[in-house]
Amino acid sequence: QLVDISQVESKKEFIYRVRDVVNNLPRSVVIVLRYLFAFLNHLSEFSDENMMDPYNLAICFGPTLLPIPEDKDQVQYQNLVNELIKNIIIYQEEIFPDDGGIVYEKYISTNVPDEK
Repeated sequence: QLVDISQVESKKEFIYRVRDVVNNLPRSVVIVLRYLFAFLNHLSEFSDENMMDPYNLAICFGPTLLPIPEDKDQVQYQNLVNELIKNIIIYQEEIFPDDGGIVYEKYISTNVPDEK
């Protein structure tokens, strides 16, 4: 179901369909996924420094988050999984409901320790 969604062209349709799948997951799973994808989105904001844009993060996390069944074409499906994870990272605020539970908060320390 998620692999099919990865091929949707419309941003609005993509968000709607992924949100529909997410709403059918257990609440504890949704909270963990919301936290993870908010963190990955935040991490991607520093891609100029860390080289980890949403697509690169998707390449790293996709195989673990959505393993491809052995009876499927691994190359074709991996590209679809990468696209799916990339778009979930980008649109995570629109996909995951804010219904309570722990929420990832961006925090940047303004105190720089003294170098000795």
